[in-house]
Amino acid sequence: MFHVFIRLKGSEADRPLLLNLTEAELQRRFAEPYLDGKDLFDKGSITRISDISKVIILGSELTAEATLMKMSADHRAELERIKREEGLSVHGSFRGRDVTELVGYCDDVTESKVARPPGVGTKRTRLVKFLHNP
Repeated sequence: MFHVFIRLKGSEADRPLLLNLTEAELQRRFAEPYLDGKDLFDKGSITRISDISKVIILGSELTAEATLMKMSADHRAELERIKREEGLSVHGSFRGRDVTELVGYCDDVTESKVARPPGVGTKRTRLVKFLHNP
């Protein structure tokens, strides 16, 4: 699964744009429009390419929701271990509640998926442009 996060100009926060994409969906819904310099459309919302300051593409074996559940379970197990081995009392598990926690937890595959800046075009669009403008 792939998960796309963006940071908008003037913001320090990463926000989810597209979650739980297959390789083909990532190419069709994000990489191709991004490389062609087209604005991104998802669930009735348009994100202008010119407003994006940073793109993060994460790869995971599980869906975003399942990864968060695993993160929460791992954190609870670690808290139990601390409680058992070190005698410290820790209440509650605070990991795995916010989808932005995937950033820094999942593998960052951005460079392998969109190594070029927006607007340079995909191989297909560059070929079409070349053929139409000899």
